[in-house]
Amino acid sequence: MNNKSDSKPFHSILKRVDISLVIGTIAVFVSYLAVLAAKKEVEVAQEVQKALSLPIIQIDMGYQYQTAPYSFKITLTNSGPGIAYVQNVQPLIIGKPIADYKKLEEAIMIGRMSGSAKFKEGAAAGYISSGDSVTPWQFEWGKSGLGDINAYLRGNYGAPMKDVDLEVCYCSIFDECWTARLSDRRKPTPVDTCGSDGIQDDFFQKAVEMRAASKLDN
Repeated sequence: MNNKSDSKPFHSILKRVDISLVIGTIAVFVSYLAVLAAKKEVEVAQEVQKALSLPIIQIDMGYQYQTAPYSFKITLTNSGPGIAYVQNVQPLIIGKPIADYKKLEEAIMIGRMSGSAKFKEGAAAGYISSGDSVTPWQFEWGKSGLGDINAYLRGNYGAPMKDVDLEVCYCSIFDECWTARLSDRRKPTPVDTCGSDGIQDDFFQKAVEMRAASKLDN
């Protein structure tokens, strides 16, 4: 009888330990789920923030000849919701980069067209806000230039703008980067980086400097 009486407190203690262990285990599991939920919320918030900060660079290059002034423009437009850092801009001919701005001029028009045009130039690389555009090259003609434009676009001087392309590498504020090409109408291609240390490689800025140096030499 004494053994049975003595065992009751012991069984009571074990029962309390068992209950406490179960409660503790449940509490740990609930805490773990809460941590996972919080982590997921942070990840979702980060993805939403990235989506809201996503830049999308649209490349346009071509002639406007419906109404005067007639023009040829190269334009980069950020059609995404976030700021774009355009780091590299490079024209290509037959898929190969070119360095001389005169080669690009020769590929997009005949000589007398560039000589008779009002020309504006500037840099293409740098920050572009959502909805904004930069136009590094712009040629404008009055009514007298329409004949040459039509003849050029009809192919009287060979295939117009044959094998000319433009490649742009740009990044978001989160350092996610992409490349886009004028000839590739698919979505931009993700890349690890547009180059070390964020240094710009801008064909059009180099062209500005080359023209300025040429004028000084003359």
